[in-house]
Amino acid sequence: MLSKEMPENVLWLNTKVGQSMGIADGELVEITGGKNTGRIKVKLTDLVHPEAVFMVHGFGHTLPVESRALGKGVSDNALMPGGLDLWDPAGGGVAMQEHFVTVRKIK
Repeated sequence: MLSKEMPENVLWLNTKVGQSMGIADGELVEITGGKNTGRIKVKLTDLVHPEAVFMVHGFGHTLPVESRALGKGVSDNALMPGGLDLWDPAGGGVAMQEHFVTVRKIK
């Protein structure tokens, strides 16, 4: 039911930053983190800090059995080099993290 409401993730980008980069709402951009790069649609919004971006977890999968998220959007895990190594030994969950990424307009 939720995948019908949100079939793929989008990259939240501050409106003024996006406009200064010549990026329009809904446009496809390239995002790079570590050695990985992906293409994702942009959602321009004033609800994210100008020095940050946001995306929802759980998309951009590469395994065919994960069909609802297969090739849809970008996997945030792929943009976090070493991120899966930072986990809570007590609960087993991956630690909340911040990573640097680069966003660029596709020409």
